[in-house]
Amino acid sequence: MNRRLTAPRRPSAVQGDGSGAPTVARFYPVARLVHIERIRDSREIEFFYSSHRTDWSESLASSLPNVHRVNYSQLLWQVWRRKFALLEIPEPLALPLIPKLLGLATLARLSRLTGRSGTRLVTYAIENMDAVDKLRSKLPLPASVIRALLRCALRPVMRELTKIAFGTPAAEHNYAELLGANYGVSSVRVQSRIFLGLPAASQTTVARENNQACFVGSFEDRKGIRELLDAWPEVLLAIPNAKLEILGQGPLEGLVHTAARKMASVETSLHPSRETIERTLSLSHVLILPSVRTATWREQIGLPIVEGLAEGCEVITTDETGLANWLQLNDHLVLTKPTRAQLAAAIVMGLSSTRTAPEAKSLLPAIDGRHAADQWLTREPPDSSILRG
Repeated sequence: MNRRLTAPRRPSAVQGDGSGAPTVARFYPVARLVHIERIRDSREIEFFYSSHRTDWSESLASSLPNVHRVNYSQLLWQVWRRKFALLEIPEPLALPLIPKLLGLATLARLSRLTGRSGTRLVTYAIENMDAVDKLRSKLPLPASVIRALLRCALRPVMRELTKIAFGTPAAEHNYAELLGANYGVSSVRVQSRIFLGLPAASQTTVARENNQACFVGSFEDRKGIRELLDAWPEVLLAIPNAKLEILGQGPLEGLVHTAARKMASVETSLHPSRETIERTLSLSHVLILPSVRTATWREQIGLPIVEGLAEGCEVITTDETGLANWLQLNDHLVLTKPTRAQLAAAIVMGLSSTRTAPEAKSLLPAIDGRHAADQWLTREPPDSSILRG
């Protein structure tokens, strides 16, 4: 039997109808473990998903009565039948999802036009890659044509949104550049705020190993794992006792295992558990994520960066992440298309840093940025005029 959690409701959130049923829903087409970890102590949010990443925990998902796997038609029926006061949808610049977002926006509008209590739509946005450039890599059309098509496709969705919480300034700038003033909504301004996607500090007190670096993420070219393995021998020339822990999975597993066999300083963990990841990050002095932009992808934030910061790691990454400015301002190492020598030098510098984990953690906010965004998104609007007519 599923266990019903009894955590109290936050007073700032959208209030229920007295029945105890959730009035807030969230739809993530592809869910990760962290998505349900964030809501496992809440009765307020009904979580819908269609598929999941490899880091998923089926046991945790099945233990939560407010987590449901649905196909798209089932989702539409649930939203129509349950009359949620608020629905968080995927961000509009998740381009493959635009048809589904249009369907949800149409459903929300029909709900009001037929006299039902309307469902407000909100979203959390972190896309920082130019959508026109992304589409032009696949469609040989002028940029002006693609921009016009995107604006036309997104307008019905943007008209139904009441709030957008941006996880980085880069994402907010990206939306404004594409859609223009008020994000393409001329009649009523969409409320928006930036909640920098930083974590609160963890309570870990384990003494870290100052000669240990780690990589956490997918073993694929866009995450920079190939560049890291190429640079590591140069790190060893400067710090012979340096250690590298590589945690993850992906298409380059063979490359990673070959490198580990050749270098005694490299250890790997395939499909690591959450506990293994947390312990490795807490022990490591440096977290390395040298993300590489592709024609259709750019690092939006980087969950390993967030988790590494929470544990007090020195972060070495590239300027693809939307957190690049904050990281630079707080003395982490951010590189632009680094060469092997530049990446190796940055790793050596990171491992040589004398900043302690508590000192690094002291720079983080008291409240996790995603949690702060959730609180704002689910709060009743201060002015009912933002609801669409």
